[in-house]
Amino acid sequence: MMKIIGSPLALALTAGALLSSCGDPKTSYQSSGNQVISYFKAQRDFAEALGTAVAQEQGPVYRLVPIAGPQYPVGSALDPANPADVVTAACLVPEPSLVAWAPLPATRQILRTSFGASLPALLNSASTLLGSLGVNVGSTSSADWQMEDVAQRLSPQSVFLDAISTGSCAEQTNDRDILFVRGILYAKETFTSTTGFNAAASTSEIGGGLRVSVDQNGGFKVEDAQAIPRFHIVTLKPAAAATDRSPVASAPDLVAPSNEVLERLSATR
Repeated sequence: MMKIIGSPLALALTAGALLSSCGDPKTSYQSSGNQVISYFKAQRDFAEALGTAVAQEQGPVYRLVPIAGPQYPVGSALDPANPADVVTAACLVPEPSLVAWAPLPATRQILRTSFGASLPALLNSASTLLGSLGVNVGSTSSADWQMEDVAQRLSPQSVFLDAISTGSCAEQTNDRDILFVRGILYAKETFTSTTGFNAAASTSEIGGGLRVSVDQNGGFKVEDAQAIPRFHIVTLKPAAAATDRSPVASAPDLVAPSNEVLERLSATR
């Protein structure tokens, strides 16, 4: 069984910096923002870059997926064919058992994103505040996107494996594929207008968990007031019959969820 998270995440983020920016290893990875990509692709790219942190010799057993619908607690046992279906609550890890793995390297990934037919939830929620400052966010078709203050909260490996391989949880999940939530990754999402933003000459408002700022030239910045749950850390446990392990094995085999499974989970509302 692979040894996971903590320092491997720091190593992977540092490696990402060296590969993508050939610069300061204190920043994980970055983009100049010259290439315009969709908002959802930016989220997926961010998750994929962080997901390399859990790759070991066996490959990436744990992956990240944006939280687009409900936030599932750690230990949630989901049906990979229909992630909206919670198979059982018997595997949940008690909140006091969760730990915040830190520190993570500072991240600096600024991507110019286009929005298509609808605004991201953060910008849509900020529309009233921005309107009070004279900005019509509905006319925005793109912005510079960034995730900041990244941190993770998850179950220690020994606690997680014990929770999913013993008692009622094991009895209810042994004979079927299960998508397990291993942890939650927190971050602040930020959008800045592509015309630029002068923080020194700006006016700010805070409300509804958001901070919006507008400068004298109409440039704006919208951000979460604090880091909130943004990604699930997930892994897939195949049915015991599909592996070589014994049905009563204490440590189930885990594999990386496929892209199709992650897309189903990110589409769950």
